Amino acid sequence: MCIRDRNELKIIQTKCRENYYRESGVNGLIVLEAYYGESNTIDALVQIQNTRQRDQMNAFLNQHKDKVVDITLSMRFFTINSSIKIHAEHKPDIVGFMKPPGVEVEDSLKISIRYSFRGIEFFRVFEEDKEIELP
Repeated sequence: MCIRDRNELKIIQTKCRENYYRESGVNGLIVLEAYYGESNTIDALVQIQNTRQRDQMNAFLNQHKDKVVDITLSMRFFTINSSIKIHAEHKPDIVGFMKPPGVEVEDSLKISIRYSFRGIEFFRVFEEDKEIELP
C-alpha cells in the first residue's frame, strides 16, 4: 500500500473494518479477496480460485508474490452503500494499489475480485485501465 504513516494506515484499517461489518449486517457487498497484478498471473490465479483449493492458492501467491499484490483492504475501503466504483485511471495512483515489483512497464495488469452480494458469491476480473463497478 502507498501509505504515508502509521496513523493513515490505522484510519484505513478502521474504515475497512467498519465497511466490512456494515455490509455484513445488511447482506450487502462484501469483498472476500482482491488481487492486482500481471495479466497472465491473475488469469492463472482465477483458475485456482475457482477450484477452492486454499493451500494451492496460498502456494501460488507465495510463488508469484513479485507479480501479484493483495488489494483486499483497498477494495473494502472503497465499498460504499453496497457498491464500489473506481474510475478508469492509473491504479497505482489510488490508495492501496501498488504495482507489483516484478511487473515490467510494458506488462498488462488485471484486477481480480471475489465478493459476495446478497449471499451469492461472484468473481470479476477487470483490465487495469477499465472502470471497476460492483456489483
